[in-house]
Amino acid sequence: MELEDGSKVYFAGDTNVFGDMRLIRDLYAPGLAILPIGGHYTMGPREGGIWPWSSSAWAKVLPIHLRHRSRSSPARRTSFRSELAARSLGDVRVHAPEPGETITR
Repeated sequence: MELEDGSKVYFAGDTNVFGDMRLIRDLYAPGLAILPIGGHYTMGPREGGIWPWSSSAWAKVLPIHLRHRSRSSPARRTSFRSELAARSLGDVRVHAPEPGETITR
């Protein structure tokens, strides 16, 4: 999605990581990736950690489905951050708002 101010957002929907995501990054350079990190029919923290993060265009992520069923908890958010840090991607900004909260750049 391209917003009125020209910023771009990639919404992965309910999917797992796949190779064409690197192509999407290279072609459209979104500044925010919305990723399903629930691990239940979607990518989990491990897969989200191997997302094509090699460009600064992917410096922000909004993980969704973190509270999906009983498998999700604050520990899942922490494990996603741990996966990023293990790949030297600790500078990726993870937005994890509580229900009803808003985020800004």
